[in-house]
Amino acid sequence: MAKKLKIYNGSSWEDVTFAITPPSTNVTNSFSTNQVIDVSTSVAALRVTQRGAGEALRIEDETNPDSTPFVITSAGNVGIGVSSPSGVLDINGRQNIRGNAVLSFQNTGNTAGFDVGLLGGTSDPIGYIFNRANSDIAFGTNNAETMRLTASGNLGINVANATYRIQTFSALSASVGSQSLIFQTQVNNGNNDYFRLYQERTIAVTSWGGSDWILRRQVDGSPMGGFRWAAADWNVRAIYGAPTDPSVRTSHISTSAPTGGIDGDIWLVYTA
Repeated sequence: MAKKLKIYNGSSWEDVTFAITPPSTNVTNSFSTNQVIDVSTSVAALRVTQRGAGEALRIEDETNPDSTPFVITSAGNVGIGVSSPSGVLDINGRQNIRGNAVLSFQNTGNTAGFDVGLLGGTSDPIGYIFNRANSDIAFGTNNAETMRLTASGNLGINVANATYRIQTFSALSASVGSQSLIFQTQVNNGNNDYFRLYQERTIAVTSWGGSDWILRRQVDGSPMGGFRWAAADWNVRAIYGAPTDPSVRTSHISTSAPTGGIDGDIWLVYTA
């Protein structure tokens, strides 16, 4: 039975209560066994309120102060391996050997997931991502894959398993002037200058014969010179201005004799 301290007030006995004021200095407790918090509650089992400028929580190793602790600052920033996190989540693994991941995600059986690492050696890459399942890295939105980097180093865009170093797929619509597979390098001078290789629909059909490959240069927002490979006859034409306008072609290079007239002012015939 618990013992209580009572006093007699002249007519009855009353329990004595004490008001305990917490100390103003730090209290350090050392334990040789693990400590367990076992509660059944609908609110937080442990709550830490930091009213000052110090950290809300710090977990460190035997070294004090630890330069690589687990920290939650008074602002709510979390630092893992860093004493002063600069963002909401700041992770510093500082691994220098390939295969030691700074950040690792895996399933329960450790059969799938991926590791993220940063390497410090001069001959090592700045970072790497390693997929534990099959070494392929896939990216996508809404559960649909849009890009994959295979284990052999092939990059596929809208291609599930790329067999070449860079492989992509983009379907042309039936509308004349629609473009796809655009490769463009642009000068950042404010004049909309660029050099572009792309595929363009030239007639309103969905067959391959209605699309041409065009390589052209644009300066100050106006299409300039370039080359066009016509899908219908595979002849190379030098162009100026809008590539779909026959009147602006300046030359026609063919592998056979001309038929149906000359498109420009120069006609070159290839002979073996």
